[in-house]
Amino acid sequence: MRRTKVHVIDEGKGIPVSAPDPVVISDTLRSGAMASLFYHGGVLRGENLRWEINGSEGDLVLTSTNGNVQVASLKLEGGRGEEGTLHEICDPPEYTAIIPGVPPGPPSNVAQIYAQFSKDISEGTHVVPGFSHAVARHRLLDAIETASRTGVTQKMG
Repeated sequence: MRRTKVHVIDEGKGIPVSAPDPVVISDTLRSGAMASLFYHGGVLRGENLRWEINGSEGDLVLTSTNGNVQVASLKLEGGRGEEGTLHEICDPPEYTAIIPGVPPGPPSNVAQIYAQFSKDISEGTHVVPGFSHAVARHRLLDAIETASRTGVTQKMG
């Protein structure tokens, strides 16, 4: 742990941190692609989220000044083939639900997921991740914790 305290703005004081910092994951996916993840606590002065996908036909880069992807304002950039630089990729309007009275940014992200969850229930669809997705994420987190505690690489199903 690099940070032993986190500042709670609402309370104006620091509280002890017990979570390991940072987490590093590297693996080969079933498809044969390599994947690596570096996650740290705290806040940086620049990008607090950077997710790169580099493929044989192009690159995608997702960034944000907020590291919590579920509530972050995200920027997606990409490039293909011989393009020498990345260009911003904007969401099509149909990907963003406008919810009256909800400001853009983190509140809107949360409101959109709840609106889609409600729609899934009423229409019998499954757009929003469900319980099985949550179980898979918890199994992954358990494997990460076990690997960290034991120093032994964990295999996922």
